[in-house]
Amino acid sequence: MLPLPRIFITEKGERYAKGGHPWIFEGEVTNILPSESAEYPLEDGCLVNVFSKKERFIGTGFYNSASKIRVRLISTNANDKFDDDFIRRRIRHALDYRKCV
Repeated sequence: MLPLPRIFITEKGERYAKGGHPWIFEGEVTNILPSESAEYPLEDGCLVNVFSKKERFIGTGFYNSASKIRVRLISTNANDKFDDDFIRRRIRHALDYRKCV
């Protein structure tokens, strides 16, 4: 898992996220901790790791301090690498899904 800034969320937010909802709303955020690495500052558009209040990993997503949707989750896999291959894989999956539907 990358040493990204950490967002902690409510039990309600955890239920929604674990149910597959990709958005974490501002009212569901209980705490924000900066990254321990200067390589990953907390700023709009950056990746953040999302955790339950019991510190269980929920997922990784894009952070936006100016939106009611604070985090848009893009992965629930703690071992994902967010590189070009990740983006290609997600686009390929989306196209394949649309062909089936």
